[in-house]
Amino acid sequence: MEKLRNVAIIAHVDHGKTTLVDELLKQYDKKFVMELLNDNNTKPEISIRANILKTSRDDLFHLLRLKNVDCKKGTLPDSMKVKKLPDFGAQLYTVQDEAAQLVCLKLEPQAGDKVLDACSAPGGKTTYIASLMKNNGRVDAWDIHPHRVKMVEEASKKLGITMIKTDVKDASEYVPLLNSHYDKVLLDVPCTGIGVIRKKPDIKWQRTAEDIFEMVKIQEKILNTCSEYFEEELKLSCEKYTGDSDGCQYLYGECLPKKDVCLEATSESECQSKTPYNKII
Repeated sequence: MEKLRNVAIIAHVDHGKTTLVDELLKQYDKKFVMELLNDNNTKPEISIRANILKTSRDDLFHLLRLKNVDCKKGTLPDSMKVKKLPDFGAQLYTVQDEAAQLVCLKLEPQAGDKVLDACSAPGGKTTYIASLMKNNGRVDAWDIHPHRVKMVEEASKKLGITMIKTDVKDASEYVPLLNSHYDKVLLDVPCTGIGVIRKKPDIKWQRTAEDIFEMVKIQEKILNTCSEYFEEELKLSCEKYTGDSDGCQYLYGECLPKKDVCLEATSESECQSKTPYNKII
């Protein structure tokens, strides 16, 4: 009865479905959940990433200050926070959350690597990986939808990147020729969007428990398929809260992970998992 009362108190009209709140209360105390839900009702800062192929974060920061843009340096090497997007120098930066930038940094791409970004659209992580590789090597960027592949191509062109090869491909379909083909694999698997409620508040009312479980099935299929494509240590990214699948969660970023599975993505600590994969970041 106490648990139901807690859920009823927290599941305020602005916070979303009781199902989500109930899941949060299973893992965290009421005070923390209240703070999280309230935070989800605030407008997030705009994060941008310096295009390190054309400038540096410091140079971009000084340029924006000279142009009277309200900005500050972010917590990651190439990130900045702005109140409003500048109306100049579009090739010098791209909009990207720090959580997404962190995943690329943890992947540790090197010049000359062969990297697969199997769910790549709209291209933020794809282009950052290519930038960290100094536009030297190869990044294969897939998406199941042709119009979203076009988004990756446009993002690459804007930032002056030439080593990304795009393809319309279903990442859950196994390609034997790609066995042990890549040095690193990144998966931003399809997700429910629960991790970005601040940006898409309608998600609070649209998602159901059934959505989460169905999404996990798709994610597992993609994970199992793409785990065949790397040579040595697998490095994967699986975005945002998805729910349980055989006792584990695949997630990163602005999600809320289980305490015993993963630390929040703003931490430098690596996720721990009960999955058969070497690393999930």
